[in-house]
Amino acid sequence: LPLLDPAASDPLPALPSWDAVLVLGGGLTPVGGLPPWVERRLDLAAALRAAAPRPPPLVLLGAGTPHKPPPPCEITKRPLTEATAGARHLIKQGVPAAAILKETQSFDTVGNALFGLTTHAAPRGWGSLAVVTSAFHMARARALFGAVFGLASPAFRPGLSPYALAYYAASDDGVASAEALAARREREEASIATFEAATASLDSLAAFHAWVHATHLCYATARQDEFGAGAEGEANAGVDATAAAKVA
Repeated sequence: LPLLDPAASDPLPALPSWDAVLVLGGGLTPVGGLPPWVERRLDLAAALRAAAPRPPPLVLLGAGTPHKPPPPCEITKRPLTEATAGARHLIKQGVPAAAILKETQSFDTVGNALFGLTTHAAPRGWGSLAVVTSAFHMARARALFGAVFGLASPAFRPGLSPYALAYYAASDDGVASAEALAARREREEASIATFEAATASLDSLAAFHAWVHATHLCYATARQDEFGAGAEGEANAGVDATAAAKVA
């Protein structure tokens, strides 16, 4: 698994061409800024795009988190999504706006995978995708994206090769204390086990879709009044508030 530091002075080696690069959201600060681990994901995605023979679009995944309300956008005064904040960061780094796509329905890693697939990858016919997140979050991203895109291949790519996903992890160095990162990784492993147990019997994308919209805190109508009422292990908000307070 490539573990890359987008701040390194050495350029990235020549990389394959992908149809797109999917960048997982990881939270916002109370004033709508980007935490350092999110900036690293975005900077890594921009570097991957620049190193590809044919620069692919960057797809920014995420509306927000169920743990807290979104901050207001200082420009529009409307709720700010993680994808919008990420797009602004990339544009400031010189990435053309036309090369950036947003997905603003998801509130966790499950949603990142499902809505990244259904909003962008499937309609565009993309089959080869790079997935970018932080090292502390990579194991869960691999498990969930692998499951969702694996179930989707028969539905969206009949007669074609299955979805090909390449995973790239932004370094965790310096983004939080060692203790906070260790605690986060432990919670990540528990979330993987919970997800795998809950979805073990699902054998199609249709079944997965039904499970998400019938049971999941972030997406089930029957649970809509629970949204924001408390933490759920499946939610993806990057390094949580405890870890954020310990950022070096």
